[in-house]
Amino acid sequence: MIDNDLAERERTKYVDCENHDRRRRAFICQHLKEGSKNGFEESFETFEDMEFEYEDDDFVAWCNECEKVRVEEGSLDGKCWEQGEFKIVCEKCYFKIKESNIENLI
Repeated sequence: MIDNDLAERERTKYVDCENHDRRRRAFICQHLKEGSKNGFEESFETFEDMEFEYEDDDFVAWCNECEKVRVEEGSLDGKCWEQGEFKIVCEKCYFKIKESNIENLI
């Protein structure tokens, strides 16, 4: 049985994308775009359509500059999150950005 809290948590895990319909949400810093050469750092290794180990997991990625701040601060929260001006994209957009950034680094 699904209660209202569970239904609301599940609803907010998805976003409507103009290119990919309704997909799971993902977070990226403002510096990451498809084809940018700004690096691609993640909280953990991800792949498309993966099942998360923990309920609170999300796709989250940031660039090399934000990584420097994260390491300096010891956390993604706070200064890194503010500087990165993280935005929500859909899972498909996230992986297109990931693939294009990884290809540009090779």
